[in-house]
Parts: sequence; C-alpha cells; structure tokens
Amino acid sequence: LYKIAFTQWELERFGEAVTSADIIIQNKDSESIIIVFPTADGQGQDISLKVAAHRVKAMVEESKGNKEGAIKMYLEILEMAPGFQVVQGQIQALNKED
Repeated sequence: LYKIAFTQWELERFGEAVTSADIIIQNKDSESIIIVFPTADGQGQDISLKVAAHRVKAMVEESKGNKEGAIKMYLEILEMAPGFQVVQGQIQALNKED
C-alpha cells in the first residue's frame, strides 16, 4: 500500500495518497514493518512503514504549496524518527527556498 500511496502522490492524486497513508498509519503492524531509505553514506536507514506514511502526507502538503504545513509535519516525523536523513534533507530544501 505504501508504494501505491507514493505513486498516487507522484500522479498528484493527493486525496488518494493521504487516504492510503492514513490506512497504513492506522494499522498497528505499520510500526514493526521496516523500509530502508537511502543515506548519504550508502548504508541505508531503517524507517518504520508508519513513519514513511507520515512522510507521504507531508510530501502532499509540500506539493500543494503548503510549505509551512509541510515543514511542521516533517519536524513531527523527526520526533518519531530522529535522524531520518531523507526528511532532514527535505526540510533543508524547503528552508533554502526562502
């Protein structure tokens, strides 16, 4: 379902992407399922499916032009997964736009 949510985001089907992400977030197993995200050193970073779904929702806000809301959501994600490099990079990119 995560791949579907991500694809829905890519296709700018934002409502569907958020719905898919919410289904993942509500599933209790989503905390124990791990996705590996790329890192600068090439090692990869283990992130729970639940956190990854929250990231999709933040990306939707960013894509809709809600920069402030996206940054707030990205910061909340970093509270759930401190050191999540991909999200740190997304925040940096948004802050550079100022």
